[in-house]
Amino acid sequence: MKYFFHIGYNGFNYRGWQRQPKVRNVQEVIEDTIAQILKKPVTIMGCGRTDAQVHASQFFFHLDVDEAWDFDMLFRLNKNLHRHL
Repeated sequence: MKYFFHIGYNGFNYRGWQRQPKVRNVQEVIEDTIAQILKKPVTIMGCGRTDAQVHASQFFFHLDVDEAWDFDMLFRLNKNLHRHL
């Protein structure tokens, strides 16, 4: 099952979208948060890349999962992401 997400973010505290070792990035924070919610590792695929400290008002990514979830993912994601600001 494939889920698409439409997000915006303030990239000031991040070194861009794409996961890379030893630097804080948006993809890693979102993957770690979703993995915590689903209790299993996940990989998300973004629609592009951004540079360090770049904001995005319209960014898309998708996530493939084995089973649909039966809870409000948006609520849980927003509730947990605020810890990474």
